Amino acid sequence: MCVDAASMQWSADFKSHKSKPTNTEPGIIYMLAGATQRSDTDPYDTTSPPIPIGPHWMIMWPFDPKTTGLPTTQADGRIHHVGRVTLCLPACHGASLTQGKRP
Repeated sequence: MCVDAASMQWSADFKSHKSKPTNTEPGIIYMLAGATQRSDTDPYDTTSPPIPIGPHWMIMWPFDPKTTGLPTTQADGRIHHVGRVTLCLPACHGASLTQGKRP
């Protein structure tokens, strides 16, 4: 995983369960090895079945899904919101974001 300083601040705020990140500029994260999330709606969920995500970029900024018009659930190769404040972008155009089937 490669991150910049703004993303590190966002991550610290997330771990502290702050209601809104305190970074003053967008952050960016690249996850070459992908990741595993547990929920499209609850970023703190640790008990639901894992959802594998392939390589992707994440833009860390307080995006509002209601104003961007982007989906709030993962779909193969599409930009989507992760929680309330992050956009997830596939690593390359047309690539599948999932490494396995969604439970």
